[in-house]
Amino acid sequence: MFIIALISPMLWAGISSEYSEYDCPLPNSTDVLKNGTVKNNEKPCVEYTCQWGNLWTQGCRVMNDELCKQMSGPVGPYPDCCPVYMCSHKHGK
Repeated sequence: MFIIALISPMLWAGISSEYSEYDCPLPNSTDVLKNGTVKNNEKPCVEYTCQWGNLWTQGCRVMNDELCKQMSGPVGPYPDCCPVYMCSHKHGK
């Protein structure tokens, strides 16, 4: 029993550093996101979240308003790379 206790932590260390079935391969990439982690990406400008083998993607908002003009966003990982919108007010009669 004492020997098992010494071997068990070494086996756990080896297993935890390897690929898990719950990790998430990123699209168009050889990178893998570990289960329970978040990656803020720049190109494409999205946030990836890996939860139990499911990859969730959060992107920038899209404004479909004719009174709003899309400006380029600053450089950096999500959400800093999202575009900025400048909107004008429509005056009523």
